[in-house]
Amino acid sequence: MAEPLRVVIVDAFPEMHLAIASVLGGTADLRIVEHVRSLSELWSVKPAAIDVVVADLRACVAQPLALAQLRGQYAGLRLVVTTANHGTEYQDAVERLAVDGFVQKTELADVLVTTLRRLPH
Repeated sequence: MAEPLRVVIVDAFPEMHLAIASVLGGTADLRIVEHVRSLSELWSVKPAAIDVVVADLRACVAQPLALAQLRGQYAGLRLVVTTANHGTEYQDAVERLAVDGFVQKTELADVLVTTLRRLPH
């Protein structure tokens, strides 16, 4: 069996941490290694290994330097963004960030696991 993907959750709201942990909790191939409120907080924690960051879109847009530093530190890091908002301005931001996946928070339970499993290993 392959090693599980090491997932970091970045969201300002603890309720989202719990929701994502609940969704990923029953999967053997996806393991949460850290929960943080911002990308800069993640940069200060520096887990030993990260495969994918699941982050609120606002956190990524607000802290592009921290995102760039993380991508430089962790080769092959994948980014899946989440948002509760709809609209083309969010799609534009997603494209600028060169994300690997996008999940509406309203579809989290239905889509997140599949999105993470489709990422290249």
